[in-house]
Amino acid sequence: MISTTTPALWQAMRTLPLACRFGAAPPELRALHRTAVTECADDGARFLGELHAALAALPAALKARVDPLLLGVFYLDGLGTCVVTDVVSGGDGGLVGTLVAIDTAALRDVDCNRPAMRAAAMRYLLEEAFDSVAAGRRGAVAR
Repeated sequence: MISTTTPALWQAMRTLPLACRFGAAPPELRALHRTAVTECADDGARFLGELHAALAALPAALKARVDPLLLGVFYLDGLGTCVVTDVVSGGDGGLVGTLVAIDTAALRDVDCNRPAMRAAAMRYLLEEAFDSVAAGRRGAVAR
C-alpha cells in the first residue's frame, strides 16, 4: 500500500482517459518495491506500444469496470514478479485508487522475435491485473 499526504496528485491520474494512464513508475511506487530502475531495459516506446495494444484487445466490459478505480499501469525493471496490483490511500486512510505495476525484466524472456507470443503474454498479464483490480484483490498477479 502506498500512503500519501497528497492524494490530489494521484486522483488527477484517474481523470485521464484509461489509455493515457500508462508510463514509468512514479517515485512512490519505486520506493515501495525498492527498485531504483525505471527505464525499460527494452525500448520504452516499444514497451508502451505493446501495453496499449494489449489494452485495446481487452474486453470493453472489463475496461469499464476498472476505469473508475485505476490510477495507472506503470512499468519498472526489477520488481521480482511479472505484475503486482496495489492501492494508494490518502492521509485519512481512505482509498484513492488502485494501480498496476508491470516488471519489464520479467517479460524480457518472452521471445521478442515472436511478436504474437509477446503480445499474447502482455494481454494475459494486463487482463489478469485488471480482473484483480475489479475484484479488489492486490498483490502479485502472476510470477
